[in-house]
Amino acid sequence: MKSHLLLLAFLAFSFRLSATNITIIESSQSSSWSVQDTVWKFIAGSMGYNATIVPQNTLASIDNLSGTDVLIVSSATKAFSSTDYLQTIQQFILSGRPAYIQSEWVVTAQGNVAFESLMQLVGADFHWVESTSGQLTPMTVTGSMASTPDNVNALTYFNAGYTGTGTGVEKFLEFNSNFYGFCYTDPTGNKGSVMTTSDQDWIWHNESPALIKNMLFRLVSSITTEAPTPQNTNSSFTIYPNPARETLTIRSFSRPTGPVSLFTIGGQLLSQKPTATKTTQTLDVRNLSPGLYFLKVNGNSYRFSKQ
Repeated sequence: MKSHLLLLAFLAFSFRLSATNITIIESSQSSSWSVQDTVWKFIAGSMGYNATIVPQNTLASIDNLSGTDVLIVSSATKAFSSTDYLQTIQQFILSGRPAYIQSEWVVTAQGNVAFESLMQLVGADFHWVESTSGQLTPMTVTGSMASTPDNVNALTYFNAGYTGTGTGVEKFLEFNSNFYGFCYTDPTGNKGSVMTTSDQDWIWHNESPALIKNMLFRLVSSITTEAPTPQNTNSSFTIYPNPARETLTIRSFSRPTGPVSLFTIGGQLLSQKPTATKTTQTLDVRNLSPGLYFLKVNGNSYRFSKQ
């Protein structure tokens, strides 16, 4: 029961990011039944996010995504009508914002090309391996994507896919010891997260709204959130150094800090410290593995990276 309450508390402060704007690049196909964009929009809306479906030419300029927090490219097979579109997605990732890039069972599909290009851009060790046909089920869901915020054990519909490998990404979909779902997270926090699954049919087939919810949660949780600019208010903090190696300092400019809760990027509570009597607290982070983490301080959430 206690773990459930802690998870609910984490969800509560994450979902209070009500201004999160999710832009979904449309997935219009020659077949009207192959539509993923409306599925993404419905689930994002049910989570309290502001989700909008936009035409593909929105990718013509990064300026068109100035108000976007999370980008969803919902079709793997709809070819980009301009090379500028991929460049815009690259600029989006380099700005520190996360994206989902749909891929498919054909490595030459636009989504596969885009995802591999983004992995090269961020320096991740990843490459596509082999196309696999047929129903690849049960497709096992692993890691935080299997449990945060909903429990998802496996997909019972996954219509062909492309396997991938490498040490630079988290693998979260597995069938017969091959992997079909990937998520890259920059350990420095300077680049945005990038996620893909190599079959779009399971999405328009509405196979697992819970898994889509978990993927959206992961993407939203990875958004860089900095401490507010110091002002004479009760919510002004600074967190440093970021990235951190040994200790992390939380300093308030007006009131005692705390309580302070430390979470993994997937939502697991690692530690809690009570409200301090001073305006400064320090956390020992030497035992943390390199990667991204979240702090909840006086009801506000901040992201930092451990080197």
